[in-house]
Amino acid sequence: MEPEPDQPAYEVSLHRGRRSLKVRERFSSLEAARAYIREQWASRSLGLWWEAEEPAGSTGEVMILAGEESYWIRPVRQRPEYEAAQLRSALDAPSAGARRLTRISFDRWVSYAFDHPVPRATAEAWSGQLGTYTWSPYDDPSATVAYLTRLFEDAARVLQQFSDAQIAQGLMFLINNSLSDHMFPLMDPGVPWPARRRCICAMYAVFEQVLAPRCSPRLLHALTEADPSVNPLNGVCYMWWDVCPLRGNPGPSPSEDFVLDTEQVVDEGPTVDPFAEELENEILEVQRRTLGLESIACMEGALHGLGHRAYRHPDQVGAIIDEFLSRRYPGWPEGALDEMLRGYALAARQGHVQ
Repeated sequence: MEPEPDQPAYEVSLHRGRRSLKVRERFSSLEAARAYIREQWASRSLGLWWEAEEPAGSTGEVMILAGEESYWIRPVRQRPEYEAAQLRSALDAPSAGARRLTRISFDRWVSYAFDHPVPRATAEAWSGQLGTYTWSPYDDPSATVAYLTRLFEDAARVLQQFSDAQIAQGLMFLINNSLSDHMFPLMDPGVPWPARRRCICAMYAVFEQVLAPRCSPRLLHALTEADPSVNPLNGVCYMWWDVCPLRGNPGPSPSEDFVLDTEQVVDEGPTVDPFAEELENEILEVQRRTLGLESIACMEGALHGLGHRAYRHPDQVGAIIDEFLSRRYPGWPEGALDEMLRGYALAARQGHVQ
């Protein structure tokens, strides 16, 4: 059902595999858009369902994960055609309020990502305020990879001027593709593989230099409610490999290589990566090394990431977790935290993580 002119409407976009798509229909309400996604989830038995608790403050956008598919519901406003034509004409010119950040220095890029106040509600974070910045990692993918590598390799020194909360917010901005596209150049075959490999390897240094020394000795998967005593860095440590979209692209699998009649393709996504297998192996190696850090939070984050890769690499993930268990727990764990961590490792081995 199409909304009336000048009434709020909602459009649905999604990622399936490497494709970006959108649903052809515009929906008259948030509930109708959500019902469409839920119907897809149920009829195709997509598995896990996760939905943001509330729309993003500045955009009204709602994110939903349905199995391996990511959906976004965005509000739009219907306008009479003559107004829409005027709007299209206005959009041809750059916005007076937006600042285009191109060819910026490394130090300015670090400030762009980290030097912001941290609000009480994540929906109010600076990265959700449209029109503030329009810098794109795609302008120079090789430079983006170089900046990320420089940051990761020297994270303790580069980030020492920021609070733990600012570091957590900034790292989440960089690695989470619902907040920015910084990770996508790492999957771009146009960027030489040695540079991409070095950047992925450097992620270990963030865990070693920043997260391991600062994270609280707590297990987030066991928390039933928010605990303000937990260091904000625990969140990005735990979710790093969950929200990070890094994935080797050997080409679409049969389960991803389709477009429904209700959808249209917006972007076919990146080209096949000849180093897809190597990329996956480097991620697994970072996770394996992270399990060796004396930080229960970092171990939990690595196990979380391994659990999400168990369905793609069951033998490799199983071997990594078995080695971790035999090294850390030659006997029965001592203490409640270690008992929970061991149980989480066994669950991750089977891919049973959220």
